[in-house]
Amino acid sequence: MSKTKTTSKEFMPDEFLHEEAIEPKQEVEIALMIEKQEPRHLKLPQAVPATEAEIKKQWRAIRHFFRTGENPNPVEVAGLKPALLAHFLNGEEPLTDYPLFLSEEKEFEHCSFSALLKNIFQKTFKEGEAGILFNNLQRIENYVRKYVAVAGNYCSLNLVFEPALNELSKIKIKGDDRINFLKDIEKFKSNFPETGILLGFSQQTPVHILVHLLKHQSKLKRNNFIAELHSVKSGLEDLLSVEKIKSPKEQSSKPGIDFAGELIEFNTLETLLPESASESMPQKRFERISNCIRVLAMAENILQKHDAIIYLGKTLADNQNYNWKELLHGFDLRIAEAGQSCSAASAGFRLHIAELSKLITAARVARLEVNNKYDDEIHDDYFSRFNWSYFTEEETSLCPPIVLVEETQNLLGNELHHFSALIASNKPVKIMAVNRLLPNKINTNGNESDDLFSFQQELSVLAVSQRSAFTLQTALHNPMHMLNGFAAGLSSASPALLHVLVNSILNDSITQNFFEISSAVEGRQFPLFTYNTKGEKWGSRFNINDNPQPYRNWPEYFFEFKNEHDVLEKSELDFTFADYIALNKVPYKNLLVVLPACWSDDLIPLSDYLELSPEQLYSKVPFIWLADAENILHKAAVPFSLVIAAKERLDLWNFIQELGGVNSFHVEQAIARTRSEMQEQKEKEIKEIESKFEKQIEEVRTTATGEAMNHLAGILLDLDRITSLPAPQKFSSPSLTPANKESKSPENLSLKVEAAEKEEEVSAEPWVDSVKCTSCNECTDKYPRAFKYNSDKQAYVDDPTTVTYAQLIKATEACPAKCIHPGLPMNPNEPGLQELIARAKPFN
Repeated sequence: MSKTKTTSKEFMPDEFLHEEAIEPKQEVEIALMIEKQEPRHLKLPQAVPATEAEIKKQWRAIRHFFRTGENPNPVEVAGLKPALLAHFLNGEEPLTDYPLFLSEEKEFEHCSFSALLKNIFQKTFKEGEAGILFNNLQRIENYVRKYVAVAGNYCSLNLVFEPALNELSKIKIKGDDRINFLKDIEKFKSNFPETGILLGFSQQTPVHILVHLLKHQSKLKRNNFIAELHSVKSGLEDLLSVEKIKSPKEQSSKPGIDFAGELIEFNTLETLLPESASESMPQKRFERISNCIRVLAMAENILQKHDAIIYLGKTLADNQNYNWKELLHGFDLRIAEAGQSCSAASAGFRLHIAELSKLITAARVARLEVNNKYDDEIHDDYFSRFNWSYFTEEETSLCPPIVLVEETQNLLGNELHHFSALIASNKPVKIMAVNRLLPNKINTNGNESDDLFSFQQELSVLAVSQRSAFTLQTALHNPMHMLNGFAAGLSSASPALLHVLVNSILNDSITQNFFEISSAVEGRQFPLFTYNTKGEKWGSRFNINDNPQPYRNWPEYFFEFKNEHDVLEKSELDFTFADYIALNKVPYKNLLVVLPACWSDDLIPLSDYLELSPEQLYSKVPFIWLADAENILHKAAVPFSLVIAAKERLDLWNFIQELGGVNSFHVEQAIARTRSEMQEQKEKEIKEIESKFEKQIEEVRTTATGEAMNHLAGILLDLDRITSLPAPQKFSSPSLTPANKESKSPENLSLKVEAAEKEEEVSAEPWVDSVKCTSCNECTDKYPRAFKYNSDKQAYVDDPTTVTYAQLIKATEACPAKCIHPGLPMNPNEPGLQELIARAKPFN
């Protein structure tokens, strides 16, 4: 719900004199500006024991009420209200955007008075400066709020702001702090706007906003346009002046021409003009320019005579809550007959736009003529058919608009056909529909019915269905949404419906009046939205963000209460359409308070009930939480007719959500489709990776199995040539005996073959039979760069180039496991190779 502030103590204007200033050193909550009282917590009732028979009887009555809505013996409970609003309606005041500041100066924007105070303060002072003034801004706001209310919720800024500062300056402050405080006030005051209007919460507020925008929104543009037309008109007059100089009749009529004839030959003037100017202007062009000058001369009267022509429905005109002559002073006000307001506005538009079309036509023709670009062949036909539908958006915004102010119930009643025709015609008529929230009756957007919970027609949805009409649905409790929507609608070149919800009758409690309106928005009875025809895409045209929690079905809030053991608990509670009904209708006549002894699992919150399937609902009865005047909580059963109404309102809200792109079925489908495609692609990639790794794993497994078998065979058979490493490259050692000394005998050949077989077993590179290594550290300590340990702490040859063949032989001979095989020399120039090879032979 809305932000709040406690009102246990309120400052009246004369209280400024008796209060000391709140200084920065004091630890107070400036936003509240009051002395806090102990909050009155909501409490669960004490259950009165009941017999099983009494409970069954009560439940028969509950189910009968749920089905029929009949409550023959309603028990009146004093002060029943929705539980979420109990604190507001029992002393707390909502923190709103009222008073609303309407600027009349280009340097300042429309905003709440609270925002104006803070913005001007930040503009005037640096951080840390004027601390006393900052901490007392709330005093100014309180004073202004009360003054605006007393002044009828409408007054000028200067009328109240300067007195508020004067009163603030009288607060008790001592010494140099007072001097600095007064200087800060003057500096603060100097940066405030010199003009502006303040509006409070009132039925007339929407009309005041409408009037202010009509007077000021296009004023600057209109004045600039008129100045431009004067300039163009002067250019046309110059063209005709030159034509008059060229005219023989004009020349002969000049006084004293006979006397000067001997000195000047006026026909020679033609030789002094440009060749194009020396030719006579065609009569057709002369008449066209003359006509443009006549029309442009009326521009000021056409554009500034009235800021708008306002048609007022008869029912509203007779409403005593509005002083229309005062509210619409300075406008061309016309009262439409009952049932003919739309027709009157449409007819008035035709007459009004005809005059404006002549002015816009003259302006366009004048520009072409001044720039000598008017082409008869092209432009004559174009301008012969020119009308308001050819206007640009800029030209449309310059024209004083036609505005119809009518009640919603009339537009949905006798005026429905004419309303639809007016919107469909695309005429840029602006319609402000006043929707009066009727006390103690469900508001059906103006249509009253014997069945209070029947299907409701939606004026704004009908306007949206025409596609070309700017549509705003707004409410009195949200002045900034209303103001911004009005401004956009009035500046739109299309038809505009400004549908605003107001109180029918204001009572003495501003808080009650405020929540009568806000509950309609919270309970989805009257959702806020804007449909702007300028959006390129359909979804981009809708804005529903000013609704409370627009992404949810119902707004959800936390609330605290004390249970039967007087222990404070917190819970979450939805504000539903039934809560709106409980506030705006007599609750005990439309809801059934259920005794605590009968509370059971069959009583479920209405918001939960609406989400269950029909199979789950047979034994269930929906309820909402109410609180009485003593802040005691009650469960109130909701009749089926109200359940149907809540479903209908929820359906409308879901429809508006989808138009605004929130919880859209198509968006959700697209997301689900994209997610599914991404999941499929991911699974495919995972399978490819798994397949790749399975292949690699199989290869590693095969290689590892072969190596393991080699190791095992080497251990079992004690064969030196089977090692844990891949088989090293083998080659025959070079013969040390010269070839010419080799014997050719069979014996020698046999010995040679045997020697060759042995030589083939010799590895060219050194290697270690790692399986036999005892990890003695002998080789790794002496030659750490040549020998290293594997993961099993068994040696292997890492880099044989770091040792000489002689060092390698020493390591081989020192190895206790005799597992080092030195191979053949890698450096053929190393000294003593023959001796070294002989020493290595037993180990190879």
